[in-house]
Amino acid sequence: MPTAPADHVLVRPLHLAGRGNPDFGLNLVTHFGWRVPPPTDDDEILLVSPDGQAHLAWRPTTGQWDVTVPSRHWTRSGWTAAFDDHAPSEIAAAVLYALAHALQHQPQEVLYAMPGPDAALGVLVRAGWAPQHRDGHEVLLAPDRLGALTRPLGSEDAPTVLTGAAERGTWTVTFSSRTPAVLLQTAAATLLRPAVRPLDDLPTAHRLRVSADPAPLWTEIRLADHALPAPVPGDGDWPRTSTSVRARAALASPARPVPAVHPGAAPPATGTPPAAPQGNAR
Repeated sequence: MPTAPADHVLVRPLHLAGRGNPDFGLNLVTHFGWRVPPPTDDDEILLVSPDGQAHLAWRPTTGQWDVTVPSRHWTRSGWTAAFDDHAPSEIAAAVLYALAHALQHQPQEVLYAMPGPDAALGVLVRAGWAPQHRDGHEVLLAPDRLGALTRPLGSEDAPTVLTGAAERGTWTVTFSSRTPAVLLQTAAATLLRPAVRPLDDLPTAHRLRVSADPAPLWTEIRLADHALPAPVPGDGDWPRTSTSVRARAALASPARPVPAVHPGAAPPATGTPPAAPQGNAR
């Protein structure tokens, strides 16, 4: 099988692969029709879904991306998810693409769905993550103990938190208690996939803890497209892009033309499932 450029590798586990390249904002614009909203009191909101149901914001004071689906009707509860800027970008990309796809095709899954942290727990337990109780929390630890899923015991309103070892300290992804099960399941499944990284981008602190294999040709799609959901019948091939977005000006720039990703290419099988960090995950 032909390979991608020699400097690109498949890295496992994902939670030690570093931040990667956050292309998800531009892909929401080019593939799902999200738009830059008119000026409001919240200038940190960068994108809004076509139906106005979901917002993506960059919070520079906390260094995190927030996705919010507000509660606009008494029959449904709003929810939020926060991705700090050190978390692997594949997690935010996968959750955002699953949200955008659901809003277009099955909005009830993300607007009126019941929350379901157990969906994420099941995915990780089946992959070998170890459940335990610690300091009043239910914790799932990755095999290398450098990644974790954590939630407080006995509280239905508590968030579910994913954590992992960053280059320095710990990265965190936080889902509010009403986050739909399908999105938690998507985040957990993404943790079990490899990341595509230039070899030089591997975190120095983790180079002896990760496996890095040559990336097959089809994986030269970078992290954002690697996380795109499988096309549904009639959707056609997903295009691919590799342009970073960090501000409104970048979002307003047209995507450069690139070849389509073949939908028949299945994600490579993962080896040892990702692990959870030893630090506190609250």
